[in-house]
Amino acid sequence: MEALRLRRPSHRGYRTLPSSYPGSSQQKEGKQFSEKLHEPLLDDSSNWLHDGQIPADQGIQKDPSYHIHHQNSMRMKIYVKIPSNQKTIVFEAKGYYTINDIKSMIQLKEGIQSDQYTLVYGGKLLQDYRTLASLDIRTESTLYMIFNPRDVMPIFVKTPNGKIVKVEVKVLYTLRDVKAIVESFIGCPVADCRMIYAGNELQDCKTLAFYNIEENSTLEVLPSWIQIFIKTWNGKTITLDVARSNTVREVKDKIFCKVRVPVHFQSIVFSGKRLEDKWRLARYNIEKDSTLHMVLAW
Repeated sequence: MEALRLRRPSHRGYRTLPSSYPGSSQQKEGKQFSEKLHEPLLDDSSNWLHDGQIPADQGIQKDPSYHIHHQNSMRMKIYVKIPSNQKTIVFEAKGYYTINDIKSMIQLKEGIQSDQYTLVYGGKLLQDYRTLASLDIRTESTLYMIFNPRDVMPIFVKTPNGKIVKVEVKVLYTLRDVKAIVESFIGCPVADCRMIYAGNELQDCKTLAFYNIEENSTLEVLPSWIQIFIKTWNGKTITLDVARSNTVREVKDKIFCKVRVPVHFQSIVFSGKRLEDKWRLARYNIEKDSTLHMVLAW
């Protein structure tokens, strides 16, 4: 026998009686049920369902589809937690809403594009096409927003000479990787330089993601100063604070400030080699506490 499907009456408890209703074939001619557009809804014990009643009010066991329809149409409160900025937002939704619908609501409220994150519930990543009901997400449930790492993103880097360059990186690049990219761009060694973001010095072994560095962030490259010794032609030793990225000519300028010997009279020697003005200290493996010799070039 075909199952009787009952819904909450939409017109004051009246509905057209299905032809398959028990006993209707026998009563059809006598009571002329089929000639009436609407009849009071009966349960299978021929009891009338009064206005505003649902089948449960008369003890009628509902069809499973009634449960699904009832669950899908109920309003429920859903929380979305954004761990990255320690914020929680709340929405009203229904069971038939998809995860994509929730993402659209988030975009309207927070301006966050739906492709920038994944929603997580019960330890599972939620697919956009799934409904809340199919995922057994109920009222007062909390979804978690986890941002997706971008494949490539642009950032800005301020170099030691004050120039700002734009480079492309990935969030899982280390700061050492970023330094290599910057060096390839400006042609100046920065491996020994310090990299600063938001006032903090960054460690070479850490990733951009570790420091929460996002698209269009600006990093600054600053020289890492080391102390070297210069032994002059008259046997006097002076100390200089330099960066390994300094050129030999820049070191000569510093010497001039100390001992007032004109640059064109200076000749710098390290490990038995005469150093050329255009090359940087790093090229000659000059490190902290190295001793250079200055001789007069007449």
